[in-house]
Amino acid sequence: MRDQQRETLLPWRTRLAAVASVIALAALAACGDGEEGAADEPEAGTSPDDPLEADAVLDVYGWDLKVLEVDLDATAELDSANFFGAEPDHDQLATITLEGTYHGDDELNSLPNDILVGLWIDGVLYEECPTVAPGLHTNGAADDGETITNQWCLDIPSEGLDGALLWVRDVEKWVHQKAYYLEIA
Repeated sequence: MRDQQRETLLPWRTRLAAVASVIALAALAACGDGEEGAADEPEAGTSPDDPLEADAVLDVYGWDLKVLEVDLDATAELDSANFFGAEPDHDQLATITLEGTYHGDDELNSLPNDILVGLWIDGVLYEECPTVAPGLHTNGAADDGETITNQWCLDIPSEGLDGALLWVRDVEKWVHQKAYYLEIA
């Protein structure tokens, strides 16, 4: 008798599961914004295959950022200011200078601590430096609307710099899963 009940219930459960699956798929399809392929296309500048132009202004972690200078061979300048006496891992040192205007009320904001900067060279990200850049902003937090500049140092190879891209993201990469790539002028 039980086997007979199971055989009777099985087709009913199978049909119910099929109907539920169709409803779930229809609901998922309705969640789209109506643009074909929009979910598959990354935001401009968030992929090294589609970098932003060098003069783009980025909105990152409460900062409006623009690139002031990229010096791919600042080795002589940084060697003379090498506070730690550490040797670079690669052939040369670079500096990146950004201007940032802060928009917010976080009393602990700090351009050099809120933003990560690197260079994307031949598919490898370089974001370390054995010293401190002379233009490091050390004057504390910025007020809402205040504009400051900061300089980052990067330890990079001397080869493959023709297609190098600037890489910028906020420090909370586990929260904001977006990095920007910019061409170097």
